[in-house]
Amino acid sequence: MAHTPGYEYDIFLSYSRANDHAGWVTQFEEKLTARLRERLSNEVTVFRDTQSLQGNQELTPELKRAVAGSAVFVPVVSRSYLTRDWCLAECRSFLDVNPDRRWAGRIFPVRYDDVSPAEYQQRFGGDVLGYPFFGPTESGTAVCEFDSESKEFKNGLLALREHIAKQIEKLVPGNRAAGSVVHGSPSVPPRAGSHRRPMTSPSSSSPNRPPHSPGNATN
Repeated sequence: MAHTPGYEYDIFLSYSRANDHAGWVTQFEEKLTARLRERLSNEVTVFRDTQSLQGNQELTPELKRAVAGSAVFVPVVSRSYLTRDWCLAECRSFLDVNPDRRWAGRIFPVRYDDVSPAEYQQRFGGDVLGYPFFGPTESGTAVCEFDSESKEFKNGLLALREHIAKQIEKLVPGNRAAGSVVHGSPSVPPRAGSHRRPMTSPSSSSPNRPPHSPGNATN
């Protein structure tokens, strides 16, 4: 059960499999979930699909229902992500089930590499800048994603956690700001190859911009 009433999941985590080759997305999900549980002091559910879709496949009914049943959408944006049809289909699906800008403030792009906001803003239906989780390498000749144990990663995660938590709080009846909308959605049963991660964690809090950061055919 999600923390947000009327939803099966609090977060739908959308990503390209290419960006999880060393477990980065997996670690990001675990740490974000733990931080949100500290902040919200309640069960937080995250949906992340772990099966591979081929380039010629459409989103499965289960994936579409999981998108529809999620309060916020967190895409891990990268050059790889923007070339994956099914990643973009997940985003379109979230926009489609939340018409009339009911998705406003509920999409939190996580920037895995130096793809510019202009390259994804149009697809996400707004001018969200996103949260940089990358920076220059030691040589300064390239960029790479932040190590999950680095200070930059932890600072970025705290800022992201705070903004997602505030948005989720707005969706709680009696606690939401004017203009926020709560809508029901069908329950999404867990399925093989996907998981919602109910981890247990302690209890603790930060503004849509992180502190500084310089930044598949298998999903």
